[in-house]
Amino acid sequence: MSKIEKEIMTIIKERRDSATRIADDNLRSALQHEDIKKLYDECNALKFEIAKKQYENKNIDTLLDSYNKNRKALHDSLKKHNISKDNMKPIYTCNKCNDTGFVNNKRCECFNKLLNESLLALSGLNKKLPNFENIDFSVYNKKTVDIVQNIVKIMQDIVNKYPHLSKNMLNIFGKVGVGKTYLAECFVDYSIKNNLYTVYTTAYNLNQDMLNYHLAPINQKSDILDKYINCDILCIDDLGTENILKNVTVEYLYVILNERSQKGKFTLITTNLMPQQIMDTYDERIFSRLI
Repeated sequence: MSKIEKEIMTIIKERRDSATRIADDNLRSALQHEDIKKLYDECNALKFEIAKKQYENKNIDTLLDSYNKNRKALHDSLKKHNISKDNMKPIYTCNKCNDTGFVNNKRCECFNKLLNESLLALSGLNKKLPNFENIDFSVYNKKTVDIVQNIVKIMQDIVNKYPHLSKNMLNIFGKVGVGKTYLAECFVDYSIKNNLYTVYTTAYNLNQDMLNYHLAPINQKSDILDKYINCDILCIDDLGTENILKNVTVEYLYVILNERSQKGKFTLITTNLMPQQIMDTYDERIFSRLI
């Protein structure tokens, strides 16, 4: 688990601890009333006896009848003192995972939401992202609008079908100013709204992280590139605008792309370079992963 994921888990744990603490305080307050405490203790004692008899395969009908009567009397006492029984149970921020961060051993939507927000803030995209619904297709000529609409459909299909994809790479080639970054940000927005662990980065920032990884001590390396390798969706914007650093850029970009391909993770890349320029700028290994 990366440093940022550990920080997210700390936030979620604090939410759970807070909900539990408030519920415990409310329960202690309610038990200050003698009638409530007496009935509460009797209900707990009866639950224990019922569990014991069930384990011994003995009849529990009489005990159940007593428990239900005591439970109703307890609820009546709570009402009499204007106390809600719901306040004595933890009220979690997320009802899907009860503030554990996981559902069926998979990250909960609340975990991904916090993670995505943190990663977007770190990437510089801590702003309101554009979305597919607000694309103004009227600004494109007829030939271009067909291309853009097709790209939008492909992007939406990728998110809707993930992780069951036949291909795990999409490249958008085009000159400066044709709207590649705008479409990429729409894609990131759509991916996040569909609860996928999504990372956006510019090629420049990725290059800086790869350099940091190269120079970092062994025990600090995993946190730096982990998010790029393990996220569901990785968007690298403006590939080819970064400086090519010897023993860094090509080597680690290949590692990231290769690892993601093997893990079945999806990568979106926008670039001003044409395919031949990619071959000239990087090498055959990168070219084979992209094209």
